Amino acid sequence: MSVHHLTEAQLDRQQCALLAMIGTQQAADPDGQWPMWDWVDHKAKSFGMEDPRGVLDSLPRIGSSGSLGLSYGFTTAVPRILAADTRIALTVAAAWALEEARSDLGDPFLRVLHHMITLWRSAPRSPNEVTRVTLTSGDLQGAFPHMRARIIRLVPEHFSREPLLSTSYSKQQDGTWTMDVPRDVRRYEHTTDLLGYVSEACRQVHQVLQEAGRELFAGRPTPTPPLDAVLHLGASRTALLKWLWHQKQEPPRG
Repeated sequence: MSVHHLTEAQLDRQQCALLAMIGTQQAADPDGQWPMWDWVDHKAKSFGMEDPRGVLDSLPRIGSSGSLGLSYGFTTAVPRILAADTRIALTVAAAWALEEARSDLGDPFLRVLHHMITLWRSAPRSPNEVTRVTLTSGDLQGAFPHMRARIIRLVPEHFSREPLLSTSYSKQQDGTWTMDVPRDVRRYEHTTDLLGYVSEACRQVHQVLQEAGRELFAGRPTPTPPLDAVLHLGASRTALLKWLWHQKQEPPRG
């Protein structure tokens, strides 16, 4: 369901139940993996939800309604053909809508985001090199010693689902990682809570889509407004009648 702003969307009981079920399962998974659609569909139906796919599709989203193009919603984009092994993940916006998702997703994300902003601001600059700032799981654990290792292990995946914050990272088998701090963290430096972050994320998506639209139509001639259909039909009918009248007035040849 396309909306203009996620924070203004009112979720119904089934939408909240589906999001909560996905988030609860991910929080209980030892590796923090998001559940596959096969499990989500079966579990939701076992709880009496008649059409889990319909509920998933009805979740509010801004931008593109499919899996192509920039969009943002309470979950990752849902492809038209939803395979059984597709993993359904929540975004930080879902942590704003569901209080139970804040301790494992929303609040840690905001702390890491502002830590990245600080790193980006304080990084040394050179006139001859492009600035690159990296963050490791070890550095993050040192900055937040009380943050659970399980949450730190999932930081790169969380950022990959947020507007303009996806970045390159490498991950080792033991769960440690190295990640580039995305340049666009600066766009979020004034967000202080989940409401502010989600509002800014929605604004950034709209801004990018508007800029893309202007670039798409830049340089094209302004289309001529179409003629009014009724007037156009009347003019054609008048021209036809005049032609028939002149045909009758011409003397026969021969």
